[in-house]
Amino acid sequence: YIANLNVGTPPQQIPVILDSGSGNIFLNSIKCKKESCSSHIQYDSTKSSSINNLGLLVDVKFGSGQIKGEINEENISLAGLVVD
Repeated sequence: YIANLNVGTPPQQIPVILDSGSGNIFLNSIKCKKESCSSHIQYDSTKSSSINNLGLLVDVKFGSGQIKGEINEENISLAGLVVD
């Protein structure tokens, strides 16, 4: 399932694949300069006043690929439900 999340303040609408088996949300960021990232909608943390930069890095390998990035806290909402 794919849903549009509103992320940050002011909200940026970002489509995400819903994964009920994870407590995390992976967002495509403008910090990724690869074509595979830039060809999709990207989250821009510099445009949000509610981002909490935790300074934590993540590097996870999956069977289908790898993700690298940052772990941060941000406000999100889905279908009117706001999560701080």
